[in-house]
Amino acid sequence: MVELIVGCVGVYGERIEQASVCIKRLRPHVDRYVVIVDESVTEDQKQHLKDLGCEVYFHPWEDSMVKMRNQYLEKCQTDDWIMVHDPDEWFCEKFCEDTRKICEKADKEDLVLLLINSHDITYQADGTKTESISDFFKNLIFQKKEGTHYEGVGEVKEVHETLIIPGLTRAMRLPKETYWYEHVKYWHEVWERAARNVFLAGGGNNVGERNPSWKPLREICDDLGLDNWPSMRDYLRKGKINRHLREWLWENRIEGFDFDHEEMEFGRWYFEYLHLEEKEFPDGRIWEPVHEIPFGTLPEVMRYVEQTYMEVLGRHADQAGKESYSKAILEGRMRREDLSESLKRSLEYQQKVAGPPSTPGERIRIPVPVNVDVQITEDIFLEALKKSGTYWEIIKPKIDVGSFILDSIWNREEFLKEFYEKWDSLTIRELFEMLLKSEEEKPAIGDDGINWDEDSKRATEQPYPYTDGSTFEYFKELIKPHFRVLEVGCQIASWLWAWRDIEPTIEYVGVDLSSHAIKVARKRYPECEFHLMNARDMDFHDEFDIVFTHTFLQHTNLRTKEIVIPKMWKALKEKGLLIIQEKSDVETETNFTEEGWIKFITERGFDLVKSHDQGSDGRGYVFKKELRR
Repeated sequence: MVELIVGCVGVYGERIEQASVCIKRLRPHVDRYVVIVDESVTEDQKQHLKDLGCEVYFHPWEDSMVKMRNQYLEKCQTDDWIMVHDPDEWFCEKFCEDTRKICEKADKEDLVLLLINSHDITYQADGTKTESISDFFKNLIFQKKEGTHYEGVGEVKEVHETLIIPGLTRAMRLPKETYWYEHVKYWHEVWERAARNVFLAGGGNNVGERNPSWKPLREICDDLGLDNWPSMRDYLRKGKINRHLREWLWENRIEGFDFDHEEMEFGRWYFEYLHLEEKEFPDGRIWEPVHEIPFGTLPEVMRYVEQTYMEVLGRHADQAGKESYSKAILEGRMRREDLSESLKRSLEYQQKVAGPPSTPGERIRIPVPVNVDVQITEDIFLEALKKSGTYWEIIKPKIDVGSFILDSIWNREEFLKEFYEKWDSLTIRELFEMLLKSEEEKPAIGDDGINWDEDSKRATEQPYPYTDGSTFEYFKELIKPHFRVLEVGCQIASWLWAWRDIEPTIEYVGVDLSSHAIKVARKRYPECEFHLMNARDMDFHDEFDIVFTHTFLQHTNLRTKEIVIPKMWKALKEKGLLIIQEKSDVETETNFTEEGWIKFITERGFDLVKSHDQGSDGRGYVFKKELRR
């Protein structure tokens, strides 16, 4: 019996209208429709989605498609049947009408993953439209099981992803002549997404620095202050780009396969769609793509491997399989014509096309040719492990716990030496004491290089209390009895006296990365709660009436602000207040003017309540959490 059927999509402002096409088709046939939106979506657009019957949830854009997709999975329950799509993917009418019947049939046959064929519709620059039935089947329909999530692939893991369903042993292709989705693309959108893929993850299957052009690109962008895709996209749209970036586009205009092709399309988006007037360089060169790929070269062979994967398995080639097959063909250890049969011998082909295997027990697929002498790399081995139940039930928890511990310690070499010296007799209590000692001794260095341990020691030497409630006079009327207050960057909790002066019943919680500061604060105020942690690691949810900072954000870099402000939003209750006091007289690498603070924070889910001149302490700002539903 099918419980709930849920439609899911993530969308930004420019693609609301496009996403609405599929929503209108599918919404009458599903129980819920979850839509994840970011900062670019306006209130009118959110209301439009709600009018279509959608649940709208806000999640700040983090330069990661993977994180966005996992957001809508979090809104679904175990055993829900889920229909996911991108804004440019529209399920056909027949599929929408038969959705419940399809899910019920899959349920009876113990299927949890259904693959649906893509009908590609592309609008060209000359105004023509091409339509084709592809060989590609996409995993857009599945039943959520415990542990179901999207996981990034490749080196950078932000753009392309794979769907992980623990214990999956069977999948089925829906008949392509009956059910499909329309993949609607405009030529310039294809080019723009290629630019995005290259910028975020090096292109291809998130190859990162395996693309030798990616690091130079990011260094150019870092120098320009372009550290996220929205800022990069806006910069390119404005035109008259930096000469170093223009030269990068010139050097990478040559057609190839994988990231080479996307880099070439990056240039086409800029010079052939956004700014045709800039195709001629100051020295007379004309930007034009170089299309020819000689037969028998690596780009040409990789294209052949990709096409064969699509024809046989109905999907894009994974990076490990693509590289190993291409290398085998180029080195003469495998004939081109044998690739198709090799793929048909895989378990994946058996699951998707030829039916389930007859042999019982757990089976996993390693995405490299079984009849080719290739080196099994660590990445390939781990990819195979992730297909097994043993991995999820036994191996992964051990890896996660170990990784968490090692990622949490700063003195890794010293810690591991002590760990292995005590290995034979080490107890949980001793391990905990080692971790606690490491955490307590960890130096608290901020983004701007300030040693906050030393700063807190200086603060400890001052008499206290050294401030009172007059500092908070401008928002005093907003404070109610028993409010829960979270101070981020609390240091030794010097401002607690001011809070208690205006409202003695407040419940105070402090967060700081300085172990010295937290130790002093706990000693002075044992009745309060203090957490030794970096603000980036906060994970509070709907717990506080007020989140407060005093000259904390002005010491953080832009990336930290982008991470911390959404965490503050999550920490607040509905209509909770964010109160910050920061320098506002001049804009620096870490600080904003009054206009800059207001713009930055209101773009991340807050409404401004008031701004108040605090004299030598800068300005005080009060913001109210806006409910993003």
